[in-house]
Amino acid sequence: MGHLKAIETTYRGHRYRSRLEARWAVFFTTLGIRFEYEKEGYKLGSAGLYLPDFWLPDQRCWVEIKGEPMADGEMAKQHALALHDEHYVFLFEGQIIVPSEETPPLSARVFLGESTGPYARPDSDGWRWQLCPVCRTYAILPCWAKDSPDWYCAECDEGPRRAELIALGEWMGYEWHEGEWTTTDIIMRPDLAPSLIGAYCAASEARFEFGENGAF
Repeated sequence: MGHLKAIETTYRGHRYRSRLEARWAVFFTTLGIRFEYEKEGYKLGSAGLYLPDFWLPDQRCWVEIKGEPMADGEMAKQHALALHDEHYVFLFEGQIIVPSEETPPLSARVFLGESTGPYARPDSDGWRWQLCPVCRTYAILPCWAKDSPDWYCAECDEGPRRAELIALGEWMGYEWHEGEWTTTDIIMRPDLAPSLIGAYCAASEARFEFGENGAF
């Protein structure tokens, strides 16, 4: 069976090559995440030419979107870009879903350059969008199991600062209890924060009925 042809879609005055990419633009916009679409093309030697989908300047990473899973041998461009640019390249494959305790958020594959950074560990169970409960920023962080995401963004995960950060989190209305942040007696998983759930809902439910233009 052949692949379905991507439908070019316009959202907020920007033209995207597929409706799925437009939905990710809705996701970023809902969360206030700055992004640049198809910011820059690269010549990557034997890997060929590559125009990555999204550059996130605050997170300092690339995000590539694919509607269907890619074979391992098809990801030479992502590997080459990570080595060339020395920024993380995250590959999200498949449609956006609204996650829950039973259905984990969509995970990304990660590609690293020579400067591997603080989260370059091979034993993760995928990388997901998460909300750091201390500084309240959004980042794509590793998850070691279905219900065991990392709790801090890279900037907040410094060992010597941990006690200070826990105190700050408590000042913001959270309580560190048995290895998890809680608020109003509800366990808050950083990959299932209400703001993230809202963004997944907005992206998955976005309708582009009016020609190619988004209804949002």
